[in-house]
Parts: sequence; C-alpha cells; structure tokens
Amino acid sequence: MNTVLFVRKRKKIFAIVLLILFLVNLVIPYSIAFADLQHKQVLPQETPEHQQVTPQEVPEHQQVEPEKKNTQVQETEKKETPFWENVINFPDTSEYKALKAIFNDFYIAKIATAEAIINEFNKVYEENTPVSKWSVGSTAYTGVAAIARGFLGINVQGTGWAQKSLDIWDAVDKSVLFSSHVDWKKVGEYGSRLFGRGSLSGSGRISFSQLAASPGSISGLGKFAGWVGVGLSTYESIAGFSQAFAAEDGSQQQADGVFKGLAGAGGALMGAAPLLVAATAMAPPAGLIMAGIGLGFWGVGTVGKYFSKNKSVRNFFTAPVRGIKKLFS
Repeated sequence: MNTVLFVRKRKKIFAIVLLILFLVNLVIPYSIAFADLQHKQVLPQETPEHQQVTPQEVPEHQQVEPEKKNTQVQETEKKETPFWENVINFPDTSEYKALKAIFNDFYIAKIATAEAIINEFNKVYEENTPVSKWSVGSTAYTGVAAIARGFLGINVQGTGWAQKSLDIWDAVDKSVLFSSHVDWKKVGEYGSRLFGRGSLSGSGRISFSQLAASPGSISGLGKFAGWVGVGLSTYESIAGFSQAFAAEDGSQQQADGVFKGLAGAGGALMGAAPLLVAATAMAPPAGLIMAGIGLGFWGVGTVGKYFSKNKSVRNFFTAPVRGIKKLFS
C-alpha cells in the first residue's frame, strides 16, 4: 500500500524517469545486437606493401588461354538460393535471433511485463490488499530472463556448452510456466490424503479437473505479446519441419529439422494454453493438458538435437517424415 501511494504522489518524477528509460531503450537493444553481429564479420587483412609481389609478364608465345568453364558450372554459379529456402533457414541465422531479441523479447515482452506489474499494484490499491512479492518478483524475472536469453543467444550456434546453458535456463523457466497451470494447494491436499489416510474415496475426493489452476486475467497488451510469441514459435516449427522434408532421408540435417519443429510446436502450445483458457470457454484442465503436451514436445526437441548424430535416434525420429515423403512420391 505504501509503495502505491509513493508512486502516485510522485507522478512527475516517475514521468521523467520513464522518459529517460524510453530514450535509453532506443539505444541499448540496437547497440547490443549490432555488437553481437559484428563478431561474425571477418575483415580481410591487407598485405604489407614490402611483402607484395609484383606479377611478372609472360611472353606472348608462352601465354596459355584460360580454359572455358563448363556451361552447366557457370549456370550453377549464377543460380541464387531459392526464396523458400531462405525463409525456412532464416530462424537459424543470427539476424533473425537479433530481430527477435530486439522486438519480441526487449520491446513487446518487456512492455507486457511492466503492464502486468502495474496492474498488480493497481489491484493492491483498489482492493486494499498487501503486495504479493512472489507474483511481482516472478513476473519481473520472467521478462528479464527472456531479454537476457534473447541477447546472449544471438551468436550461439550448434550444441556447445553455451547452447546447453541457455537450454537448461529455458527449461527451468518453462517448468515454472507449466506449474502456473497447476493448483498446488489442491495437489498438497491430494498428497496428504494419499500418504496420510491412504484413501482418496468419499465425498472429499479430488478429481483431475480440480488440480488445474485457472489463469488470472490477461491484459490486452499481454495477449498481444503472447500471440506474437506463439506466432514466432509456429514459424520456427514450420521452418524446422520444412528443413526436415527438404533434407536427405535419414541424415542428421533431417533429424535436426524434426527436433526444431517439435521444439517450436511445443513452445507454441505452451504459449497458447493460457491465452485460450482466458479468452475462450476452454476449461483450465484442457489448458493444463495442452501446456503439458507442449512442454513434452519442447523437451524432446531441445534434448533430441544433442543426439541427432546417433543413427538409431535419427532413424526413429525421421521415420514419420520419410513415410510421408514416400506416400506422396
């Protein structure tokens, strides 16, 4: 309550602070992304003048006519990468990661996080209830963590220790996100009855539907940010499966495409679950199941990419893709 009154009594000061933050926000994300992208560029080194070799002229009778290249080779060199191939490979580039980190993680998600925290304080002021430190803290952490992972992962490629660290961090956050669909108070009651009395029958029996938590109200900006994230995950999923269908059957590239598709689909399901429960008549248990399936898909896709070199793993996960290709060939 004191925090809310403090903010309301000093509106001008907070307005100035917000203006400064706004101006800083125009510089920081682009500077970080530009600096990360510069690591990819390797400038050619010039040969010192004293080390330069002057080409010697060859007498005319010793000159050899250059061989003419094969016409097919020339046509191959002139052929540009197809547009669709650029589209499906774009999510793997540092440029895509930089754009996603700037516009989705830094701007959209951050503004939605700030709005959620402001709404929490407004709720405190209107209902005269104490501030939930856990709610405010977890909301703030979610926004900051997304921004940090986005920028740290711009130049991370492959399956090295850096990617493993980011995936473990993301797995923890996604587990916390999934836990928001569970009514842990009911789970505690279920556990106490199971291990205390040894019986779950009777009028006090807890059903699966009671274990699902109803998500809180989501603001308009929060919904917009959520659906943008779902859209990006869907695009990454489609791009991954498209890579799998375009790759050689049974190859590591095909397996990597399948795992990217599964991870993207899992992220989309997890992101859409609370939005659909809040916006439609879909019951919380359905949202819990949807989020659980999404977490499973994301987990298989994320962990699987570290085992795509294994032939048995490749054959198992690429089997559906190879079957569909044979069906339509």
